[in-house]
Amino acid sequence: MSEFIVQNNAAYVIKQISNRLDGFPENHPVKKTVHKMIYLIQKAGVNLGYNYHLYFYGPYSSDLDEEIGVLVADGNIEMKYTAHGHRLGPRTYEIELEEFVENEVDRERIDMIINHYIPGWRPKQLELLATAVYVHEHNTKKDHESIISGIKHIKGSKYSHEEILNVLCEFNFLGITLDEQIRLCNIRQ
Repeated sequence: MSEFIVQNNAAYVIKQISNRLDGFPENHPVKKTVHKMIYLIQKAGVNLGYNYHLYFYGPYSSDLDEEIGVLVADGNIEMKYTAHGHRLGPRTYEIELEEFVENEVDRERIDMIINHYIPGWRPKQLELLATAVYVHEHNTKKDHESIISGIKHIKGSKYSHEEILNVLCEFNFLGITLDEQIRLCNIRQ
């Protein structure tokens, strides 16, 4: 093992996701997954320092994309181009969080969110969840029908009404409150 430790939030999240996916290169997360997971981690209260705006596949950070490019160029993470997207994986496992988030509560929250969504959630599902969170954050009305309407306005018919309802029930896990969340999710169970 190298004495050199990379302190970078994006690299840390990529490493943790890769670990959850057994660390095999063919299982490394695609860039879309990394973008959505970091967005969800930030919305759950851990500031990793990235600004997001709405883009084709939901919330997107050009800052994060640039940082991933630098990490690849510096050899800290690898990027493989596949039919499923750009797969990202650590080249070294000597990766830690940056000092400004290096506390046990944030680390536990990051790992809890990664463990909850990886490996079970596909990039398309994470895109829907992140878009739903984005709509909730930017919508003045916080009821589920307004959020569903906002998602459909952005995504069109890409997702079914049932798929959207399922992700709304994830809001509680992320610490986000819908006006009718308890009733909505209890009915669905």
